[in-house]
Amino acid sequence: MRTIDADALAQIIAARAEVIHLIELDFSGGTLYLSTAGFDVSWNSHTWEGIGGVLSWGPVSETADDKAQGIPLQLSGVDQTVISLLLSQKIRGRGCKVYRAWVARGTNLLKWSRSLSSHSGIWVPAEGGGATDPTVTAPTTDVKDPDGGSSASKIAFPAVPPGNSSQLLQSTGLTGISGDYLASVKLRTLTGQATLHIGPLSVGVGVVGGQAITVTDSWTRFSGLGTLASATLGWILYSNTGDNGGAAVTVYAYDAQLHPGSVLQDPTGTTTAPVTGGQLVGAPLLLFNGFLNEAFSITESHDAEGNAKGVEISTRAASRTAELAQHRGIMTNVMSHQRYFSGDNFFRLTASLMGQKIYWPGPNYTP
Repeated sequence: MRTIDADALAQIIAARAEVIHLIELDFSGGTLYLSTAGFDVSWNSHTWEGIGGVLSWGPVSETADDKAQGIPLQLSGVDQTVISLLLSQKIRGRGCKVYRAWVARGTNLLKWSRSLSSHSGIWVPAEGGGATDPTVTAPTTDVKDPDGGSSASKIAFPAVPPGNSSQLLQSTGLTGISGDYLASVKLRTLTGQATLHIGPLSVGVGVVGGQAITVTDSWTRFSGLGTLASATLGWILYSNTGDNGGAAVTVYAYDAQLHPGSVLQDPTGTTTAPVTGGQLVGAPLLLFNGFLNEAFSITESHDAEGNAKGVEISTRAASRTAELAQHRGIMTNVMSHQRYFSGDNFFRLTASLMGQKIYWPGPNYTP
C-alpha cells in the first residue's frame, strides 16, 4: 500500500490542490512524459507535457494473475502530431509508469496562511506610532473556520489612540517587486461589527492601497489592491486611528493570501512554504510501474447525438510481476521470448525488476 507522508498531506489539503496524473512512456525513440494538467509540469528534471483532461486509464492493478492484469490507457482528442509519434514507436515491452500528483490551483506568497500566530517570526504583530500590538491566538475554538474545522485564528486589536495603528503583518522577503498585488483574508467577528484595513505592504515604507473593510459576524473574504514600485513585498491587516470609535475589537481570520494581479484568485492555503499556481504540492505518488503489452488502437469518439468528437488512441499496460508469471519466470529460451519481445526486452525488464544483471548467451542485461 502506497501512502502520502503527513507533511505532504497537510500541504495538499491546505492548498486545496488539484489531482493530476503523470505518465511516463519509455519508447524506443525516447521517453515521453505526459501530464493530465492543462499546462506543462516540471518534476524530476523533466517537463511533463500538459494535454489537459484527455488522458484516462482503467483501474490500476499489480497482480501476478496473468488473466486479470494491467491497466488500459486511453488518449482522446489528441493532436495528430501526438498520434503520429505514438504510432511510430515499437511499444511492446516498453516501460510505463503512472504517478498521481497534486498541483496548486492558485498562487499564495504567504506562509502559514491559516495559522496566523508567530511561527518563529513569520507573522509579526506590530504597532505604529506607539499603539499596542494585537494579540493572536491560533488556532481558536471560539468559532468554526469556513471549512467547518477549528483552524481559525483569533486576532484581538487593542484600542488605538490618535495617530496610531495596531497591525498584523508578514513580509514575503521578496525584494524589488513592482506591479499590482492583491492581499486578502476571510474574516468574521463573534458578534457585532469591526472596521479594519487590509492591503499589500511595502515593508519598511507602509501599506500600499489599504482598503477599509467592515467585518460582521459572518465569514466574508476581503481584499485590498495595491500597486508597488520596487518594494519588499508584504501583507498587512490593521486597526487605525478613528476605527471602531477608538475601542478594542476582536476578529477571526482564515485563508490569508497574497498574489500578483488585480483579479482575486481562489483561496490557496499554505503551511511552511508559499505556493505558485500550477506548482506541484508534495511529492508525486507512484501508482503503477509496468510496461506496455498491447499495440495501439485508434477509434473515433462520438457524443451522445452520434457526432464525431475526435480520435481516441488506446493501449494496455501490464504489471512486471504478471508478465513473469505468464512466462513462468526467467527460465525461458531466447527463441520463445523473442516471439513476444523483440530485442530481448523481456530480460531487460526482468533485470530491472530484480535490480541486478542477468547473464545470457548474447547481450547481458542490466537494471
